[in-house]
Amino acid sequence: MTYNQDLSRNLPILQNGGAAVCDAEGNSTLASAGVVENLEFMLNFVNNGLWTTPADLGLGWNGEAFGTGKAVIMKEGNWVYGTLQKDYSDINFGVKAMPSYKGVEASMSFTVGYASSPVPRTRSWPRSGSSMPAVWKA
Repeated sequence: MTYNQDLSRNLPILQNGGAAVCDAEGNSTLASAGVVENLEFMLNFVNNGLWTTPADLGLGWNGEAFGTGKAVIMKEGNWVYGTLQKDYSDINFGVKAMPSYKGVEASMSFTVGYASSPVPRTRSWPRSGSSMPAVWKA
């Protein structure tokens, strides 16, 4: 199975059983007993060759590893579905919920949004060399 090593994609496991990666004040609790126990659970899969990263396979991301047949399972979000249908249409695949851990079913979801910064309107737009596009003007 391929997986990503980033924190956001592994929170469902790391924060299982009442563990938390930060306290109420926002301080890191990554070294707490519960988080370490959950991380050791994950590392067991990695150390036994059951989980690997796309980079370990010489590839860029989970969808590519799965789509090229170098991985038979991937932990990924719904955004990969269209890519698999378009770019890897010869792959026969299905979608399943993530397995439960310690009797708890969990998933991950991400939101996408835009952010802006107080850049002066006279500043060059980095990609086109023109002024900031009208869509970003308040």
